Amino acid sequence: MTNQSAAHAPILAMLVLCSLILLPSPGTIDVDTFLHWGDEIHRSGFRAGYAAIVSRWEATFLGQDWGQRGGEYPPIGFALLGLNAAIADVLQVSHLLVFKTSLFVFALAATAAIWAVTRSLAVAAAFHAITMLATAGLGYTDMMTAPFIIAALAAARAERPIGAVLCFACAALVKWQVLLLAPFLAIHLLRIDSFASLLRLPRSPLAWRLVALVAAIAAVTTAIFGTTTWIAFQNATRHPFLSGNALNLPWLLTYPLRLLRDPSFHRFGDEMYFVFLPADELRPIRMVFGLILLVTLYTYMRAPKTYANMLFFMVLGVLTYGIWNTAVHENHWFVAVIPALLLAHETRMPRHQALAALVAAMLNINLFVFYGITGTALTSHVVGIDLTLVLAALFAGAWLVVFRQARRLAV
Repeated sequence: MTNQSAAHAPILAMLVLCSLILLPSPGTIDVDTFLHWGDEIHRSGFRAGYAAIVSRWEATFLGQDWGQRGGEYPPIGFALLGLNAAIADVLQVSHLLVFKTSLFVFALAATAAIWAVTRSLAVAAAFHAITMLATAGLGYTDMMTAPFIIAALAAARAERPIGAVLCFACAALVKWQVLLLAPFLAIHLLRIDSFASLLRLPRSPLAWRLVALVAAIAAVTTAIFGTTTWIAFQNATRHPFLSGNALNLPWLLTYPLRLLRDPSFHRFGDEMYFVFLPADELRPIRMVFGLILLVTLYTYMRAPKTYANMLFFMVLGVLTYGIWNTAVHENHWFVAVIPALLLAHETRMPRHQALAALVAAMLNINLFVFYGITGTALTSHVVGIDLTLVLAALFAGAWLVVFRQARRLAV
């Protein structure tokens, strides 16, 4: 063991122990919903329970009847929640304890996978530290995607496209947000360098193999879990939030909307909270996001198709979604953590190490500001004005810096 490894091993051990200390924490209000879903899946059987939960999505989100507890998660995500409930009943222990323990196990598996890919205890410890609040403290299920994302990116680096797509599909069937990485993975695997090259894909044997694989995954998913999966995906794109407690440009837009539409809201002294808007009012913002994402994808097409560039543009794609899109939630930055850390390790460049630090800060600041360490905000955000507005502006500025770096890569 090198001197550096000897130093990093106890750091990683300390972080793991800190995760154990946080396990009993109740987490955010979402955790109670996760436990309810798991119990319903366990009691009703997967297909019936899944269909019932997804069928209540419109009443829950569009009707704002939160007691309905409708949801739109992918099938494997729901299946894992049902498995937690079944284990808790067999062991006759708290469902919360089993749920948080399962997240801890996934965190250990992902940390081990990061080490296996990088052979660096420092990177593994950094990953565990960055994700500890989201997982052990607040109880978000994003960690359940992490081992599959790491495996998919490792397969892409090894030029194994079939393995990359299979692992990626497993991650996406746990949480839909993983699909933010999909277009960048496709551009890398198929070496797409312009819109014109898209016309040449029908002559690519690899493109046909990947299309057939995706079609097979969709068919097997439908056969096992039913068409509820695709209804859930459609619902996931219809959330009526302007910003779901995400520090971004729609959060900044929330402020003038509050002033104009809520007579009880005062510009000084009142904390911000999210607003619901009808689809026709959200559509222009989503169109702007779509346009900027297309520019990002085109910029990546023009950049050299290296593994490092793929990771960089994956991070930028998630940040673009997080800053510009509607219905972004505070935990959605998680998807950028793994490619950011792997990029920093791959190139050892200061600017990529700074990017990993930026992503870590954006994720944890967003979580901490709204939910503290265990699920309850520690104090008011207001110091004359709600400081989340200032943070949102800084987040947007950080995105602009990364976007300009991407434009230089294309040149």
